[in-house]
Amino acid sequence: MLPKTGHLQFIPSRIEATHRALLAETWAVCGGPLAVSRAEATTAETTIADAHALAYEPVTRTPLFWGKRFDQGWWKVQIPAGEGPRWLDWRDRGEATAYWRGTAVAGIDPGHTRLRLPDDLIASGGTLLIESTCARTGIWVPGAGEGVDARGSEFKGAFLCSRDEEAWAASFDVEVLLGLAIALHRRDNPGRSDLPNGFGWRAPIENLDPLGRRILVGLDAAVDAYDHGGPAALREVTGALLASLPAAATASTVLLTGHMHIDLVWLWPERTGEFKAVHSLANALDVGSRYPELVFNQSQPAMLEAVQRRDPGLHRRLIEAAKPGPEGRPGFEPLGAMYVESDTQLPCGEALVRAFELGQAGFRKLRPDGRDSPIVWLPDVFGYSAALPTIMAGFGVPYFYTTKMHWSGATRIPYSSFKWRGMDGSEVLTHLSWNFYNAAATVDEVLHPALQDRQSGVHDETLLAVGYGDGGGGPNDAMAERVRRMNDLAGMPRTGWGTVEGFFDRLDEKRDRLPTYAGEMYLEYHRGVQTTRSELKARFRALERALQLREAAACLPGGAPAPGSEAAGRLTHAWKRCVFAQFHDYIPGSSVPDVYDEALPELASLAEEMEAAAEASLEASGDRPIVFNPLPVPRTEEVGGRMVELPPLAAVAAASLREADLPATSLSLSAEAATLDNGRVRVVFNASGEAESLASRGTALPLRSPAGRLFTFPDRPAKYEAWDIDLPTLSNGRVVDTPAERSVEGEGTHAPTLVFRRALGRKSRAELRYRLLPGESVVRLEIRLDWRDERTLLKWSAETGFTGGRARYGAPYGAVLRPQSPGPLAHDAAFEVPGSRWAAVSDDTESEGFQLVTEAKYGFGARDGLLHCSLIRSALSTAHSGGGNDSAGTGPSVTDLGEHTIRLAFGPHADSAPRAEQPAALADRLFTPAVEAVGSAAHAGLLGVEGGESLVPAWAKPAADGDGDGAAGARGFTLRLHETLGRRGTATLMLADGFAAERVDLRGRRLGDAGGVDGPRVPIGFTAYQIVSLAIRRK
Repeated sequence: MLPKTGHLQFIPSRIEATHRALLAETWAVCGGPLAVSRAEATTAETTIADAHALAYEPVTRTPLFWGKRFDQGWWKVQIPAGEGPRWLDWRDRGEATAYWRGTAVAGIDPGHTRLRLPDDLIASGGTLLIESTCARTGIWVPGAGEGVDARGSEFKGAFLCSRDEEAWAASFDVEVLLGLAIALHRRDNPGRSDLPNGFGWRAPIENLDPLGRRILVGLDAAVDAYDHGGPAALREVTGALLASLPAAATASTVLLTGHMHIDLVWLWPERTGEFKAVHSLANALDVGSRYPELVFNQSQPAMLEAVQRRDPGLHRRLIEAAKPGPEGRPGFEPLGAMYVESDTQLPCGEALVRAFELGQAGFRKLRPDGRDSPIVWLPDVFGYSAALPTIMAGFGVPYFYTTKMHWSGATRIPYSSFKWRGMDGSEVLTHLSWNFYNAAATVDEVLHPALQDRQSGVHDETLLAVGYGDGGGGPNDAMAERVRRMNDLAGMPRTGWGTVEGFFDRLDEKRDRLPTYAGEMYLEYHRGVQTTRSELKARFRALERALQLREAAACLPGGAPAPGSEAAGRLTHAWKRCVFAQFHDYIPGSSVPDVYDEALPELASLAEEMEAAAEASLEASGDRPIVFNPLPVPRTEEVGGRMVELPPLAAVAAASLREADLPATSLSLSAEAATLDNGRVRVVFNASGEAESLASRGTALPLRSPAGRLFTFPDRPAKYEAWDIDLPTLSNGRVVDTPAERSVEGEGTHAPTLVFRRALGRKSRAELRYRLLPGESVVRLEIRLDWRDERTLLKWSAETGFTGGRARYGAPYGAVLRPQSPGPLAHDAAFEVPGSRWAAVSDDTESEGFQLVTEAKYGFGARDGLLHCSLIRSALSTAHSGGGNDSAGTGPSVTDLGEHTIRLAFGPHADSAPRAEQPAALADRLFTPAVEAVGSAAHAGLLGVEGGESLVPAWAKPAADGDGDGAAGARGFTLRLHETLGRRGTATLMLADGFAAERVDLRGRRLGDAGGVDGPRVPIGFTAYQIVSLAIRRK
C-alpha cells in the first residue's frame, strides 16, 4: 500500500500506544477470588511467631473496610496447588508483607503490586500469611494515590495471576528505547519538545540526534512486527536494535545501588516504620533472587535490630546476602557508620559520637568481614555540621554520601565529588548525587546525575540510589529490567549495579585531583526544624544531660556499672533511644503527632531513670550529704542559697563545701527602671522587662535598642509547615510592646529575682524572671511561657553595635563562623541558621562582643549586629497521608500550644574570657545543676585544665570493656574536650596523684606509640576546632 512515512513526528505516539497495549497484555487473572480469612485489627503488635495462634474469621464479602490508622491486621490466604509461576494480586489499600514457612517472602505496596509466590507453595498449595498495616505511604511512587480514608483500609480480595513473559520483556524494550529517543529530542529542543504527541497538530521533528532517529525508525519496525506477530515478534526486532546500539567507548558510568530510604518515623509511628523495614528488605531479597546482579544497601542498625526482633529468619537471610557471591560482590551491602540517619545539628557533640559508636558496633555484626562501615550515608538530612568530618575522622570513616544539598533554595554547592574539610582540617571524600534517593532507574533519572556530575572530567562515574522508599518497598522487577537494557546502550551512561564502597574506593584513587569544600554544608531550606516542637527538643536535651550525669557518676571510683549487669544494659538502652531520637524526622519535629505522643513520655521517663541511676550510684558509696559536680570543669555554683566552689567530676561532702568570696548582687528600683549589679555586670531594665543598658566591668556594651526584646511573627510558610521558616516572615514581625507588671522575689538574698509579667501576641502570656548571680558574667533569664498563638513564631533579640563580618555559633562540637553582613545572596539566605545552644556577635577581632546562651534552643540568626533566637513556633503538625480515622494519636493540629519553661543567659563575649565564661562552657554549666545527694566524698582524678582557655572539657565517658586497644580500655574514663574559637595552643591537664592520661581517638584507640603521661601535669597540644580525647586512669 503506502510507503513508510518520512515524517517521524507521527511515529512516537504509535510506539507509546503499543507500549500501553503490551502492559495490558502482561497480566492475566487466573480464576476467581482466593479464600481469605482475617484476624481482628489491633494497635498491639503481633510478630510472625505468634500470628498463627490468632483467631481468624473468613472474609465473606468485599469490599471490606478494616482498621484504624496504623492498626496491624493479619490474614490467611489459601493458595491452591498448581503449576507456576504465579503471582498474588492482593487488592488492599494498606501495605502488606507475605510470610511463608515462618519468614517474610516479600512486600505488597504501591511499588510492588503483585507478589511472585514461592515455587514450593505453588507446587504443594498451602496457607500464606499476610501482615498488613492500615496505612499506605508509598508517596514516592508515581500515581500511588492516597492511602486509607475515614473508613479504614479497603480490601477488595486476593487473586492469582500469570505473567506473559514476552509481553513483559517487550514492554521494557519499548519503554527504554522510546524514553531515550524522547530524552534526546528534549535535550536538542529545550522547552519545545512535545514527544510523544498523539493529539492534534504534531510538530515536525527537526532537531534530533541521529541516534534518536535511528531508534524511532527501529521501533516503528518493531511495532509493525507486533501488529502481525505479537510481543515475541516485536522482541526479535527490539533485541536486534538494542544489540546494534552499544554504549560509546567514552560513555561515563552510573553505578546503581538498590535502596529503600525508610524514615524510622515520619508519617507513621515507630512500629509502622519497623513494618516498612521488614517488607522492604524482604522485597529486596526477593527481587535479588530473580536479578542476581542487584546489590542493595541499608544504613541503619537500629532498623536492622527491629527486623531481627520481628523476623529472625529474614535477618539471617540478610546476613547471608551480605557475603560475597559468585562474582565476588554481595547482594546486600550494610553501610552507614551511624546507628540511625541522624540529624547533625541538633544533637550535642557527644550524642553524635555515640551515634557512630553504636552504629559501628552494629555494622561489625552485619558485615561479613566484621569491619566498621567506611561510609556515612545521609541522603536526607537538613544540613551537615562542619563537625561531622571531624567526628568521622575520629572513627576512621573516610567516605560521605548525600543528595540533600541540591535542595538549597538560593545558591548551589559547586561540586559533585570533593574532599569535604571539617573545622579542624579533617577531610572526608564526599559524593553528592544530583538526583533524589527514590529513583526508579528510568532513562531520565539515569541521564540526569551523569549530566550534572561536576567532576566527570576527573572521575566519570556517579552514584545513584534506586528504589522506592518509605513504604514503596525498595527496588522492583521493573527497575531491574530497565537497568539490564541500559547497561550497554548508546546515548546512555554505562549503567549497572555495584557496591557503594567500591564506588568510593575508585573515586579515592582520584582524590588528589578533586576540589576541596571547607566548612559546614548549610542547607538553604527547612530552617524551621531547629525550632519546631520546642517541648520535644527540651526533653531531648534533658535526656542528654541525664546521660551526662549518669556517666559522670560512673567515672567515680566504684561507680561504673558492672559489664553485663542490668545497670549497664539500661545505660546502653538509654543511649540507643537517645540516638534513635536523633533521626532526621524525629528530633526536627517534622513527624506526625502519633510519633510525639509516644516520644515525649519516653524521653522524660529515660531522663528520670538515668538521674535516679546516677543518684543510686552515688548513694552506694556512703550515707552522708554530698554535692556532686557532673561536669569536667570546676565551677562556682549556687547550692542551698550559697555560692560554693566545686571541683570537676567530684562529690564533695556538704559539710566541707568551700564558699566563694563574692559580693551579693544589688538591686535598685525606680518607677521606670530596675538595676541588677554584681560588681562585674550591671544591667538596667526598662519598665517592659528589656535590658536598656548592659555594662561589663564598667564598660557599656553598644546596644542600639534594648536587649531582650520579643517579637512575634505570623508564621505561614509557603511550602512545608513543620520544616520551614520563610525569609519574608522575618520582615513581618511586631515587637511585643504590651505593659509589664514588675515584682521582686528573694529581695535581700544574695541574688534576687526580678520578675516581669506581660501579655504577648494575641492570646499568650509570659513571665520573665531575671537573675544575676554573684560573680557571674551573664544575666540569667527564665521565661515561663503560656503560649496560645497558633501559627506564630516568637523570637528573642538583641540589637548591638557589634557588626564584625561574622557571627559565631555553637556546633555539636566546636563552633562555626557565618557571615552576618548583609548583601551577597548567600549571606541573606542564611537568615535562620542552626546553633548548638549558643551564638555570639562581636567585632572582627572577637575581643569584644555579645553572647546568648540557651538551655535547649537551636534556631538563631545574626545580621549587622542584630542577634536573634527563635524561642517557639506553633506550626501546623505534619499531616498523615490520607484521610482521617486516626488511631490513638492525641496530638493537636498545631504544635507547642501550652506552657513552656525557656532558659537563656546573655552578656558580654570576648575571646580572652576564661574557660568557664566561654559560651560553649556556659551552655553546659548554666543548665546542668550540681546534684545534692547522699554518698561519700570522691573524685575521678581530674583537677582541672590550665591555659588554652578556648579548649573546653565537655564530657566524661566511663570506660567499658572492649573500649579501644588497651588505652581507655583499662578501667577509667575518657575525657572529651573541644576547641571552640578557632585557636591553636597548649593546655595543661591537672591530675591527682596516681593518675595518668594519654591521647586516644573517638573509638578509644591509642594515638601514636607513646604510652600514658603521668600526672599531675599533662601537656595537651591542640589545634583549631579539634576534638581531644584523653584516656584517664589510675596508674
